[in-house]
Amino acid sequence: MKSKGKKKLPPQIKSQIQPEASTEIQQPETESAAAKPARNFSRESDSPSFSIKPGKSERNAVILILVITLVVFLNSLGGEFVYDDGYQILKNPTVQSADNIPAMFTQGVWQFMSPDTSNAVGLYYRPMFNSLLIVNYQLFGFSPFGWHLVSLLLHLAATFLVYRLARSWNLSREVSALAALLFGVHPIHVESVAWVSGVPDPLAAVFVLLALIFHERSVRAGNDLKSSNSKWVLVSLGATLLALFTKEVAIVLAGAVALREWLRDSGEERFSAKLNRTVQRMAPFVIAAFLYLAARIAVLGFISKPEPKAVGITTEQVLLTQPSVLFAYIRMLFAPYPLSVIYDHGFVSSPNQPPFWLPLMLAVVVLAIAFWLVRNSKVGLLALAWTLIFLLPVMNLKAFNPEESIIHDRYLYLPSVGFCLLAAMGLGWLYNRVAASSKKLVMAGISVIVIALSGMTFAQNFTWQNDLTMATHALAYAPGRPFLLNYLAAYYSNNSKPAEAEKFYKQAIVAKPDYYDAMSNLGDIYYKQNNFAESEKYYAQAVAAGARYTQTLYNLADSRAKQRKFAEAEQPLQQAIAEQSNYAEAHFYLGWVNQQQGKLPQAEASYRNALNYKPDYAEPRINLATVMNDSGRLKEAEEQLLFVRKTQPSNPVMLYTLGEVYRKTNRIQEAIGVLTQLTNAQPQHQQGWLSLGQCYEQAGNTAEAKLKYQRAADIAPQTDTANTARNRLAGLP
Repeated sequence: MKSKGKKKLPPQIKSQIQPEASTEIQQPETESAAAKPARNFSRESDSPSFSIKPGKSERNAVILILVITLVVFLNSLGGEFVYDDGYQILKNPTVQSADNIPAMFTQGVWQFMSPDTSNAVGLYYRPMFNSLLIVNYQLFGFSPFGWHLVSLLLHLAATFLVYRLARSWNLSREVSALAALLFGVHPIHVESVAWVSGVPDPLAAVFVLLALIFHERSVRAGNDLKSSNSKWVLVSLGATLLALFTKEVAIVLAGAVALREWLRDSGEERFSAKLNRTVQRMAPFVIAAFLYLAARIAVLGFISKPEPKAVGITTEQVLLTQPSVLFAYIRMLFAPYPLSVIYDHGFVSSPNQPPFWLPLMLAVVVLAIAFWLVRNSKVGLLALAWTLIFLLPVMNLKAFNPEESIIHDRYLYLPSVGFCLLAAMGLGWLYNRVAASSKKLVMAGISVIVIALSGMTFAQNFTWQNDLTMATHALAYAPGRPFLLNYLAAYYSNNSKPAEAEKFYKQAIVAKPDYYDAMSNLGDIYYKQNNFAESEKYYAQAVAAGARYTQTLYNLADSRAKQRKFAEAEQPLQQAIAEQSNYAEAHFYLGWVNQQQGKLPQAEASYRNALNYKPDYAEPRINLATVMNDSGRLKEAEEQLLFVRKTQPSNPVMLYTLGEVYRKTNRIQEAIGVLTQLTNAQPQHQQGWLSLGQCYEQAGNTAEAKLKYQRAADIAPQTDTANTARNRLAGLP
């Protein structure tokens, strides 16, 4: 009878999780000191040429990884400010003073775009990111090189910390180094490194990785919150808070820690003991999450809410679209080409469509295979879980603008840590399992992978050099995407090429007939050309399509007023005020429109509203004085004008109106003084000369009156003012 042999196990990524001999912080965990070292990628018998020894060899390996990463991303340093950088940095007044850093903890990322601090602007609360923008400005001003350098240095720091985290999880030096190298050169990180406003990803990753590394140290030191030596717990808690205040994705860090503790090798630990240990060790991270959420609610007033342009997207659509988004991210990790700032990925509306069930099947198959391969590797399971956990926040698809893109490369920055660990473990497993004669072939394959990834990264950096290269590259992979057509048009508009801008705006409107952003922007093109009939047309279309931008409404009113359609100009101004009650300029313009129609009480009310929100606003105060002057309330008019004179002593409208008030109250010498100041400063001020002539006539100085009337008549002979001057001149003896 044949003896029964042992059943052969299927291939598994198993050998890289065992602790190896080390005199550094990678000592065997207290719970698993008896774990037997397994055959390892770093064993000299496997490949003495590629082993990494403690000390100088390890340091040199890490330095080489960082140098390779630096070289691969070096060309990103020559890029300009692109995409959101224009608003988030160049048009952000808060970055220019270090005194604003404390205020960054009391406002959202985009709060600077609104003068109304009582209402939160945008969905993001990232005070550490905002503070970094301020620090960068203090160091580099608006020179993009320095800003890009900071992003690259943070990526290098994250790459180094990936190595340290892998070592703290007891992976071999070789596998840890390969994981860090893959992370360092992976093309999916280009958006986060080469784009200045993508810096929250590497910054948050640095804090997340530090938090987990410090957590491992606290476990080895036997620290907990109740112990007298809880420094590593507190340091880990601090790093977690910094990560949370950098980017919202860090909210899942407590879940990652819980899984790490649950999967930690602790011998024959009972279920209740394991549960108790897991809860205790994740407690600091839960506390940090609650502190962050409390701060977020206090500042923004909510934990999460849909992006305004995603309103109307149903929960069913989100659920049906998530599989295709998940599979897209999986594909981008394995095959990061092509990459783009925008992906033409829409929402799925039916479970019967291939965009739902096909990606769902593929994603399930890939994840099932991955789980099967790592099922007996606790670190492998942890790395797989890491990838999925840090993808969870970006599955909230209603938080993104569907007109732009619901998929972005930068969302894979943190998830890619887990992927790179898995990839390195898999390649290490393969190296250990092949025959000695094939090991060089495996190493050659690894080299090809690293070189290919590095080449793709280097090439992708060029697409982020400026707005034009970024948008044209994206348009090649998402042709006809309205957002990109609109973006390219805006680029040409900002670079004084209105004909090209007009062409692309019209293409965007053809591609999406209700695209009110493009309509409003096209209105701006005609507005700048003083073609107010066309600007009115496109502004009106934008508003009808749903645009609620106060500037669009204001410009629509102005386009109508410029065509003397005063009654029609009222409605968009009222709508702008309804959108932003403290919009002082809209209140002022509404007052002016009413004044042009002779509706003086309504005009006065609007001017007063403007001054309530902006007391130092000279124009509505002057116009309020003209209303009072026209209605005979000369004393009140004088008070308003003298208030303006304190800050704008040479304002021509103020001087003319004040001169008229003095003339009507028979303070002729004061009137002559004010009006002489006006006509000396503005010799072509026809009404000033007419009023000055009237002053001299009232004073009985006929000769001077004739000279002033004649000057008024000569400036613009065809005007009503000139006719009045000639009539008064004819009436003088």
